[in-house]
Amino acid sequence: MNETLLQTLFKKYRSQTLSEEERELFFSLLGNPEYKERVEELIRELWKDTEHFANAPLTSAGKKRIASVMARIESPERRVKRRFPAFWAAAASIALGFGLAIFYYAQQVKTPGPEAPHVTEIKTNYGEKKKITLPDGSLIYLNAGSVLRYANTYNKQNREIELIGEAFFEVAPDKARPFVVRSQELRTHVLGTSFNVRAFGDDDHLFVALITGSVRVDHDSSSSVLKPGEKINYNKLTKESSVLPINDKDYWGLWRKEVLAFNGQRFAEVASLMEKWYGVKIHVNNRSLLNRRFTGEFKDLPINKVLDMLSKSSSFSYRIEKNQVYIK
Repeated sequence: MNETLLQTLFKKYRSQTLSEEERELFFSLLGNPEYKERVEELIRELWKDTEHFANAPLTSAGKKRIASVMARIESPERRVKRRFPAFWAAAASIALGFGLAIFYYAQQVKTPGPEAPHVTEIKTNYGEKKKITLPDGSLIYLNAGSVLRYANTYNKQNREIELIGEAFFEVAPDKARPFVVRSQELRTHVLGTSFNVRAFGDDDHLFVALITGSVRVDHDSSSSVLKPGEKINYNKLTKESSVLPINDKDYWGLWRKEVLAFNGQRFAEVASLMEKWYGVKIHVNNRSLLNRRFTGEFKDLPINKVLDMLSKSSSFSYRIEKNQVYIK
């Protein structure tokens, strides 16, 4: 389910801040019958936030426009909604004010077909990884605790995906349809290349590390072109980015080979990575430990062995109770 994404896009649609890519995805979600009830909930919430729609006087022309929209939205399955005439009148008014998105949604729900827009969502749980082949032959290695989404228009109208988490990409070349990865504030544009994107929701920094080829990374009003062996580090708090050399290009692909690797990261980040890698929850009671930095590679080791090695350099103790880890 993409209900959180739908709600986010709905808010941006109201504030008229949708990008062209987000607008296309928004309409595809509106047209999916699976989200019919959630869309109606969002309309009700919007109605409550704009109570003046229910009481504001309408001109004769306005009434005719609303009647026209209502007539086109009405369908046999919606007759039960006649108990809420004020709500649907408000919905029609809101639809007129926001570019008839609700009318678009209603038409899609009323006449779905085999080509009705939909979004494919692929998730990995903590402790799980997946290899995905897209319709154009591009390969994506999805790390633990990550989400990948793409519309059924992929490789037809465009090649755009959304990523929350971390993935390694091997993109099939196609000059006519550039490959675009949306990862929170970043947009990565490529033609054919291999690169790693790390964009977990709970991280303060977003990364794009380029292994081969060339990519352009956009955010806000800035744009950076990366060369092989470079990475962009975007700070979500300051909204600033920097392009830096990659000291070890292999580091960004080690997780695909079942190697848990740290490269000078603070323990707060190390703990977050280990939670996703092993499917555990780590509680750190030793606050002074959080800012210490760690470097190392661990292949096919259980979590207790990794903690044993890390504790030797920082003198902390731990205990494990089922999927809970306590560090002090």
